[in-house]
Amino acid sequence: MEPVDPLSPVLRLSRRLSDISSLIEEGAFSGLLSSWIVSRRWFASKSQTVVAQRVSDLVDLGETADRESHFFSTFFSLTYESGEEESYFLPLAFSRKSEAFDPVAKVQFEDGERVLEDALMNPSFGQKLLSMFWSKDVPAPLTVRKTALFEKIPVDPSTLPLPKVLSGEQSNTSLLFGRSLILKCYRRPERGGNCDYEMGAFFSTSSATLITAPLFGAIEYAPSKADSRIIALLSGFVPNQGDAWSFFRESPVQPRQSPMGPEGSGLVPESDWWKVIAGLGKGTADLHRALSGEGGQDGMSPEPARAEDLQLLYDEILDLLARLPFEEKLSAPSWWPRTAPSPDEWFRMVQAWAFDRLTRRLKDPSGTSLGWKIRCHGDYHLGQILVTPELGIVIIDFEGEPSVPLSVRRQKRSPLSDVAGMVRSFHYLSRALFPGDDNREEGRLFFRQASGLFLSSYRNLMSGSGVLPEENAVDDLLGLYLLRKGIYEMIYELNNRPEWCQVPFEGILDLVNGEEG
Repeated sequence: MEPVDPLSPVLRLSRRLSDISSLIEEGAFSGLLSSWIVSRRWFASKSQTVVAQRVSDLVDLGETADRESHFFSTFFSLTYESGEEESYFLPLAFSRKSEAFDPVAKVQFEDGERVLEDALMNPSFGQKLLSMFWSKDVPAPLTVRKTALFEKIPVDPSTLPLPKVLSGEQSNTSLLFGRSLILKCYRRPERGGNCDYEMGAFFSTSSATLITAPLFGAIEYAPSKADSRIIALLSGFVPNQGDAWSFFRESPVQPRQSPMGPEGSGLVPESDWWKVIAGLGKGTADLHRALSGEGGQDGMSPEPARAEDLQLLYDEILDLLARLPFEEKLSAPSWWPRTAPSPDEWFRMVQAWAFDRLTRRLKDPSGTSLGWKIRCHGDYHLGQILVTPELGIVIIDFEGEPSVPLSVRRQKRSPLSDVAGMVRSFHYLSRALFPGDDNREEGRLFFRQASGLFLSSYRNLMSGSGVLPEENAVDDLLGLYLLRKGIYEMIYELNNRPEWCQVPFEGILDLVNGEEG
């Protein structure tokens, strides 16, 4: 707990403490909150200029028993110069203490002073949210949803300590209650549903062994059926040693002969890495086998993939290509590798490669099966995997690609779309572990070995399931999904981290040249 920053703004109001609710609705704090939000790490539109802001959907959650803090649930809307608007879940606390958890400002009223703070940083607010799951009096329009696992929560909530805020997250804020429960609070909850909740609810009724954290329920803001937003998910805590990306980045490497075959030697990971990678292949197969069963829930049952799905994937690749901020006949961007083909030649190569895979599958005289479509993870990479102390894996965060509309994230796809996401993540890891041109051969070797072990483990366990395409179609379909993911990554990197642009570019070029690593 940090003291209030002496440089924090001070707002003086000729109103009384009893007027706080009306002052929030009137926008008395909007300017302060807008300036504060744009400085947060979870603020999404750092390149945008704010032209208007307002507080909406105010819910008074009352005071703590000791009257130290008064809590409010609000949404805060920002309008940008571009005309776009974003809405953030912004719970507020007005606290008596001279020390605050994340102060926005000091507010001086006629009859007292309070510290305005981010309520999610105040442990008492987290405790209040958790208590709603057992309360018979949840303030409208907030409601509580419970999954089939709720009655199996293995702890008495009254015995739990005050929550701690988990660090290292970007777009959400998670509260950890001891080593039992996690409440993930969404800073930008979406209207119309939540993929993470839908998938968690599915797994709560599945007979498959859970390869995900158990989901117990959710808190929803629902003034109407047309306007409902899940603001928090309650899950079980899974003991872990961090996500898989951090596990690989922070573990030691040592020179020794590769355990994966005679391809060569170099800097290769210690044996624990290979256990985790093989386990990741198995866990991914377990996930897809579970999702390919008859779920008994709307939108969750698998469907056979058809030729038109392949055409839609190809069209999606062309649409993504059209979104790249350089076009044919333009000069190459500054980051473009000197030895790479020119942009117009690169575009022709990529389009021709994709078209060749599409037509080869559509014209296959054997009528090769394209497998099944299922609800997929949707944003599958090493950062979405927890590594347990026993080197097992747990899959988390089923929200899908954040820049894609919710309706698109719910669409069923071949499970190879998830597989492609993980292969691309191993490519990023190879560049992070072996940076610089001098280390590219070692990085390429690691990528071939890691992705090869992951794919062989996955395909062995998926064999006989009937979910994947027939053998002669798997490589073509996986290649198309790898291309789609690589172009998506290029768009992201160009807009957010231009220095990383060469990673997906290299992956795409290797793919169309037949090198793949």
